[in-house]
Amino acid sequence: MVRYLVLGVLCVAAMIAYIHRSCISVPADWIQFDLKLTEQEMGQIMSAFYLGYALLQLPAGWLGDRLGSRLALSLFVLGWSLATGLMGLADRFAVMYALWLICGMLQAGIFPCSVNTIAHWFPPSERGFPSGMLGSFMSIGAGIATALTGLFLVFLDWPAVFVYLAIPGFLFAGGFFWWFRNNPAEHPWVNRTELDIIQAGNELRRPVAADLSWKDLVGNPLLYLVCGQQFFRAACYIFYLTWFPTFLQKSHGVSLSDSGYLTSLPLLSVVIGSAASGLCIDWIWRQTGSRRLSRQGVGLVSVLGAGAFLVLAYVADSLAWTVGFITASAICAGCSGPAGYTVTIDLAGRRVATVFSIMNMAGNLGAFLLPMVVVTLVEWTSWAEVLPFLAALYAAAAICWSWLFLLDSPAKPSADRPDRACT
Repeated sequence: MVRYLVLGVLCVAAMIAYIHRSCISVPADWIQFDLKLTEQEMGQIMSAFYLGYALLQLPAGWLGDRLGSRLALSLFVLGWSLATGLMGLADRFAVMYALWLICGMLQAGIFPCSVNTIAHWFPPSERGFPSGMLGSFMSIGAGIATALTGLFLVFLDWPAVFVYLAIPGFLFAGGFFWWFRNNPAEHPWVNRTELDIIQAGNELRRPVAADLSWKDLVGNPLLYLVCGQQFFRAACYIFYLTWFPTFLQKSHGVSLSDSGYLTSLPLLSVVIGSAASGLCIDWIWRQTGSRRLSRQGVGLVSVLGAGAFLVLAYVADSLAWTVGFITASAICAGCSGPAGYTVTIDLAGRRVATVFSIMNMAGNLGAFLLPMVVVTLVEWTSWAEVLPFLAALYAAAAICWSWLFLLDSPAKPSADRPDRACT
């Protein structure tokens, strides 16, 4: 089935994106030493990616809707890969900051384009699994980046690592533009049977947002709750891509190379959570026909579990138990990602890329703030206190999901369109 091959290609793009955005965390102390940076300046550089990512979300989503995923995603991957490679040439704070900011800006388009592609290539009953796989391959890329970077640093200096890791992005951009088509009907590999499956599924249940104006959509409180959970959840996740290796080094005396391997554990464990959650979301949807249970229900339970395991990690008395509980927390956190993706598709209608960008912008504002907040928190307390702080953020995400779970759509359904945003 070609739609699952398309999913595989999108997963490769997600993996490349997270390899690039995660490769800075392991050599952070080395970069800081070579460039004579303060810890605050290093935190600002880490945050620069997510500032650029957040600022360009809406323009990138608009371009994804306007140009289509084929052209837009190819250009985004090409651009951010070039910026990643040039990081190896950075010799001062301003250059490093500017390049990492640009890399974040250009990566802003990958997931709006990917989710838009899922909306066009998959019927509603199959959207949980591809959303889960996207989340899985994000963390596969992040896990590969931390483990591979730790290995590379044994043989190479950090500038060379950025150059080598940029190469797969160039290869992907050319291959994707050559092979992919925005419309399944235009792809020469898609047969009539598969096209009927995709189109029939979308005809059976039109999203409530399909005919809503921007005024109605922006006034929908469900959109703000989705953005809220993404803000808190993304802030927690970004800790593993930024300060987690340093947390292990400073609080438990872990070596530089070992911190890379240990950091890969929670990142790769998100793979399990995302994949399992995607399958669960689709199964609940097919059994109940309820967007509430399959989207919001899974999201709420997931973030509650993620926060609870971080509390256990905080009180654990050994490195093994701490990393184990953190890994369990990451599995739960991974379960909430597909729920956020699918509920955004449900709300967005024909504006999938743009509305997803709104949600993702909120998440990346949280990701932008987290590295700097962690530095301030550690100055006031200690590295150990980061874990209950992250647990509190997951609790805030759970509040957003719980209200989302309880609310009906504020838009009144018309007589010929009985579906609600979340049934």
